[in-house]
Amino acid sequence: TIPRDHCKELSKILKRKPIIWDNLHANDYDRHQVFLGPYRSRSLGIYPHISGIFLNPNCQYELNYIPMHSFSMWIESASAKYSTNLIAQEYDNYHEVSLKTKHEYNHEKIFIDCCRLWANEFNKLVSNNLEFDTFSNINTDISCLSPKRSDYNPSRSTDFTTEDNESLLQRNSIFYYLKDAINQNDIYRICCFLYLPGIYGKFSNEFLSEFCAMKSSSSHFWKNNTVK
Repeated sequence: TIPRDHCKELSKILKRKPIIWDNLHANDYDRHQVFLGPYRSRSLGIYPHISGIFLNPNCQYELNYIPMHSFSMWIESASAKYSTNLIAQEYDNYHEVSLKTKHEYNHEKIFIDCCRLWANEFNKLVSNNLEFDTFSNINTDISCLSPKRSDYNPSRSTDFTTEDNESLLQRNSIFYYLKDAINQNDIYRICCFLYLPGIYGKFSNEFLSEFCAMKSSSSHFWKNNTVK
């Protein structure tokens, strides 16, 4: 955590508001250690006492969706709760101005919301790739060097046949299957195990707790029922 009082004391020493370099999600190019949890453990109360925050997130850009989005929501909550300036004539005389006290930052709710948004981004990529593959499979082997006879017949019906409808339904069913293949619950569970340095997410803690309880009860069962 970064206490608000520490920011105040540092401001008195520096004669200005400090800028924070935040290593909360830093993994220092370690591909085997990434952190996908939300921005947390930073009180909104430090916002009026700092000039800004520099994030040092994961070095893999694509993995910073939740850290970046949750941080932007932290900024939005802090700016809505506090004024951007401090009423002070001297650096040792601070007075905070609270504009909207109802704006609080709940990192767990924000985490869930970011997982939902990230799942939507994955599904967009899936749908776009599927549409590209569908169009790329169309026979475009047309040559302007050798004329070919057209099979067009004005009297022929242009309605979809049963075969066309079945093909279309099959492509649509594949699309919806792939679209629902990634959901926010999957992302949430994965990110809980790759949360923050030294911290697991809520789901991971509950999972490990239940696993340990199951292991303990199983050990007692086999110990008491072992044939001697």
